[in-house]
Amino acid sequence: MKTISRNFKLDWVRITALFSLISYHYLYYIGFYEEPCTGSQMLIPCMLRVLFSVNIPLFLLLTGYLQTTKKLEKGYYKKCLRTVWIYVLCCVVSAIYRFVVGGIPITLYGFIRSLLDFSGCPYAWYVEMYLGLFLMIPFLNILYHNLPSKGWKQILILTFIALTTLPSFFNVYRFEELQWWASPQSSSEYFKIIPSWWMAVYPITYYFIGNYIREYGLKVKRSLCAGIVIIISVLMGCYGYWRSTPTPYNWGPWQDWNSWVNVLMGVLVFAFILNGKERNATKFESRVLSAVSKCVFGAYLLSWIAEDVVYHHIPLERFEIPNRIVFYPIVILVMLISLLLSMVVNMIYDYALIGIRRIRKEN
Repeated sequence: MKTISRNFKLDWVRITALFSLISYHYLYYIGFYEEPCTGSQMLIPCMLRVLFSVNIPLFLLLTGYLQTTKKLEKGYYKKCLRTVWIYVLCCVVSAIYRFVVGGIPITLYGFIRSLLDFSGCPYAWYVEMYLGLFLMIPFLNILYHNLPSKGWKQILILTFIALTTLPSFFNVYRFEELQWWASPQSSSEYFKIIPSWWMAVYPITYYFIGNYIREYGLKVKRSLCAGIVIIISVLMGCYGYWRSTPTPYNWGPWQDWNSWVNVLMGVLVFAFILNGKERNATKFESRVLSAVSKCVFGAYLLSWIAEDVVYHHIPLERFEIPNRIVFYPIVILVMLISLLLSMVVNMIYDYALIGIRRIRKEN
């Protein structure tokens, strides 16, 4: 069987990111965030939440890894057209689904407005963020590649980590109140130690880390990566439980996408996949992985439909929320449906593009 040199590890990064994203949403659909964090059974969902949070970090690290050579040249902005049109088609599918299932009417004004405010798909906030990052990529690359040495690039990354990540470590406590430590969920007003204004630019932090890994690699033993990921999931799961009990799960900056936990976990999982055994994919493997990888973006946007269909047919009400984790394998079905929906959308786009090119040739 013929083999080719396609780097299938990058496909696995995308697939892992999608799977962890759907797993992340699973906790929402089983009512995890509505249940008080009491009893030892709630510890496992708390730990899984930490593990599943690697989804957005993996997507952003991969963007930095793949886009590090992009320059502002003729045709650069056209490379974003596929992303935009896949987003538009996913919004069309979402609008049709809402009309058929929920009876929500479709109007031209409403549809255009949903495109512009990124509400056409429930998870389209990522598109809004990515489009801005895409516009900055050539300039970020100029900054990164014109630094004089590896040390300077490390300082650049550490600077962005300090700006976007460290506040999630230091600015999440009330040091002036001893009683608060016994009930940390009692107040979300924390003592600020370091500036936190720049936390929102965390995508650039991930992007530069992806650049760095592409250039210098990250040679960490896979066993060490896996071990640290498990340890962090357990410890931070217990930490999240402590920050929440006896109330429902407490969302806080220590677990946002910019948090030190997600940055470290994302890098470790990314390294775990990239440092896997080197081998050439067979022609069949390459075609399958390439096809699936191509559909990941659309699957992300349309996964809400698969989730809405599947989770409303599971008898969750018969089980207590901690025990609903037994249904977790259903995420595989959700992922397959999402990929199939995305495959249809991608085929529509590809055939439309072929048709437009033929018309141009004829004219």
